[in-house]
Amino acid sequence: MKFTFGDIVVVEHNLIGVVVKCWSGEDYEFTYEVYVRDWNGIKTYPEDEIERYMVRHKELNEEEITYQMEALKNKDTKEDIDFKIKVLDMMSDEEGWYIYTTLKLKKKFVGNYILTDDGLKKIIEVKVDRDYYNQKMNRVVDEDGNIYFISDIDKIFRESEVNYEGEN
Repeated sequence: MKFTFGDIVVVEHNLIGVVVKCWSGEDYEFTYEVYVRDWNGIKTYPEDEIERYMVRHKELNEEEITYQMEALKNKDTKEDIDFKIKVLDMMSDEEGWYIYTTLKLKKKFVGNYILTDDGLKKIIEVKVDRDYYNQKMNRVVDEDGNIYFISDIDKIFRESEVNYEGEN
């Protein structure tokens, strides 16, 4: 079997598709169902009529980079991803997890607000560590020094959502 579920393939010389089902008959000849986007449908092909899509080395041009960044809006930027890969490559798994998680949570929480019993409070710090049982204990610290577990926070508020009186 040359292809499996999810492989990107070329059929009919120029149409890109995705393998969605594969099977073999009694003669062990493989048959594939391929979803072809241009037709918005699935068609069956024998193995010898399918080619593997081989353009995976292609780099994005400026327009494609713009589309990619729009699709990833509010997600990690290329620089964030490159830095995280570098950190994870340089450090042990535990240290890499700690740094990656800290950076990600700081980006999400620090400078934003959470609603507490005393009103809206600005987040000034993120604490990432593990407890005695090696469970993750991700917490934030507000402007008054109070500590909250991230899992207990229902909603965060960006500064643009908070007016000058500290009301939402």
